[in-house]
Amino acid sequence: MRELYSTSVGAGLATFLGRCGNFWWGFELLDHPRGQYCLILLAAIAINRILFPRTRWMWVFLMPLALNLVLMLPLFFPSAIASPETTETLRVLHFNLDRHNTNFTGVAGYIEQTPADIVFLQEVTPTWLSEIESQVSRYEVRFSRPQNDSQGVALLVPVEPTPNPSTGPKLDPTRLPMKSNT
Repeated sequence: MRELYSTSVGAGLATFLGRCGNFWWGFELLDHPRGQYCLILLAAIAINRILFPRTRWMWVFLMPLALNLVLMLPLFFPSAIASPETTETLRVLHFNLDRHNTNFTGVAGYIEQTPADIVFLQEVTPTWLSEIESQVSRYEVRFSRPQNDSQGVALLVPVEPTPNPSTGPKLDPTRLPMKSNT
């Protein structure tokens, strides 16, 4: 029973200290597992109520439980903000090539099939860059910085603007103000 009380006190303290994240970053870490705090506090209250019905001090843990529920429950209900009827969407493909991967054809096929307005590639090596440029015809390399370690990057845009399903072909990512340095 001592473990139950210790865990409940810990969850209650963590609930309140998690709200003090502005004072120290360590308190901010306590702000994340609110669902687990709720489960611990609910279990402690229920077990205490069943085993010790006359003990009333355990109800003190209703306050941190209520605080956690007040902070969590709005996340489960949709907001009342309506989205505009016509919205432009930007489709982005962010792909980690894995510099040790040698499946050039599979990756190039995936990039070729994916309708994206902007393609970001990471872990781009000089070998990967030449394979992408030779096998992917739908996109052009607008910016690249290939490296032999895992720090290489590339930005690709469609050769022809892709039609946006919600608004038509208004979005033209090929007009990005970047020049290729390849």
